[in-house]
Amino acid sequence: LHDFLGKRRGFEVRLVLTITNGLLEMRSDRQWLHLGALRIPLPQFATVMVSESWLHGRQHVDVRLRSPILGEWFRYAGSFSYRYQER
Repeated sequence: LHDFLGKRRGFEVRLVLTITNGLLEMRSDRQWLHLGALRIPLPQFATVMVSESWLHGRQHVDVRLRSPILGEWFRYAGSFSYRYQER
Protein backbone atom coordinates (compact mmCIF):
# COMPACT_ATOMS: atom_id res chain seq x y z
CA LEU A 1 0.00 0.00 0.00
CA HIS A 2 1.34 3.43 -0.93
CA ASP A 3 0.18 6.61 0.75
CA PHE A 4 0.99 10.24 0.03
CA LEU A 5 0.79 12.58 3.02
CA GLY A 6 0.76 16.31 3.50
CA LYS A 7 -1.08 19.19 1.96
CA ARG A 8 0.93 18.89 -1.25
CA ARG A 9 1.40 15.12 -0.95
CA GLY A 10 5.13 15.65 -0.50
CA PHE A 11 5.76 12.66 1.76
CA GLU A 12 5.32 9.17 0.32
CA VAL A 13 5.31 6.01 2.41
CA ARG A 14 5.05 2.35 1.42
CA LEU A 15 3.23 0.14 3.92
CA VAL A 16 3.34 -3.65 4.23
CA LEU A 17 -0.04 -5.07 5.32
CA THR A 18 -0.46 -8.15 7.50
CA ILE A 19 -3.24 -9.72 9.56
CA THR A 20 -2.19 -10.77 13.08
CA ASN A 21 -4.69 -12.12 15.62
CA GLY A 22 -7.56 -10.57 13.65
CA LEU A 23 -5.91 -7.13 13.51
CA LEU A 24 -4.96 -5.37 10.29
CA GLU A 25 -1.41 -4.13 10.74
CA MET A 26 0.39 -1.73 8.44
CA ARG A 27 4.13 -1.15 8.81
CA SER A 28 6.19 1.26 6.75
CA ASP A 29 9.26 -0.11 5.01
CA ARG A 30 10.16 2.71 2.58
CA GLN A 31 9.74 6.49 2.57
CA TRP A 32 10.35 9.24 0.03
CA LEU A 33 10.27 13.02 0.01
CA HIS A 34 8.95 14.83 -3.07
CA LEU A 35 10.52 18.18 -3.92
CA GLY A 36 9.12 19.43 -7.20
CA ALA A 37 9.91 16.76 -9.79
CA LEU A 38 12.44 15.04 -7.47
CA ARG A 39 11.58 11.84 -5.57
CA ILE A 40 14.21 11.48 -2.85
CA PRO A 41 14.47 8.16 -0.98
CA LEU A 42 14.77 8.64 2.77
CA PRO A 43 16.73 6.44 5.15
CA GLN A 44 14.64 4.43 7.60
CA PHE A 45 14.82 7.09 10.32
CA ALA A 46 11.33 6.26 11.58
CA THR A 47 8.84 3.44 11.26
CA VAL A 48 5.10 3.99 11.04
CA MET A 49 2.96 1.18 12.53
CA VAL A 50 -0.85 1.19 12.31
CA SER A 51 -3.12 -1.46 13.87
CA GLU A 52 -6.82 -1.46 13.05
CA SER A 53 -9.70 -3.59 14.31
CA TRP A 54 -13.49 -3.57 14.66
CA LEU A 55 -15.24 -4.35 17.95
CA HIS A 56 -18.92 -3.82 18.81
CA GLY A 57 -19.50 -1.66 15.72
CA ARG A 58 -16.57 0.67 16.42
CA GLN A 59 -13.32 1.02 14.52
CA HIS A 60 -10.24 1.00 16.74
CA VAL A 61 -6.88 2.35 15.57
CA ASP A 62 -3.44 2.50 17.14
CA VAL A 63 -0.81 4.55 15.29
CA ARG A 64 2.82 4.64 16.45
CA LEU A 65 5.93 6.32 15.10
CA ARG A 66 9.25 4.92 16.26
CA SER A 67 12.89 5.59 15.49
CA PRO A 68 16.01 3.69 16.57
CA ILE A 69 17.45 6.68 18.45
CA LEU A 70 14.33 8.29 19.98
CA GLY A 71 12.20 5.20 20.54
CA GLU A 72 8.45 5.79 20.30
CA TRP A 73 7.91 9.51 19.73
CA PHE A 74 4.28 9.66 18.58
CA ARG A 75 1.21 7.60 19.39
CA TYR A 76 -2.48 7.97 18.70
CA ALA A 77 -4.93 5.37 19.92
CA GLY A 78 -8.68 5.70 19.79
CA SER A 79 -11.95 4.41 18.49
CA PHE A 80 -14.86 5.84 16.58
CA SER A 81 -18.00 4.89 14.76
CA TYR A 82 -19.46 6.30 11.59
CA ARG A 83 -22.14 5.68 9.02
CA TYR A 84 -22.67 6.54 5.39
CA GLN A 85 -25.46 8.92 4.62
CA GLU A 86 -26.83 10.09 1.29
CA ARG A 87 -26.81 13.81 0.67
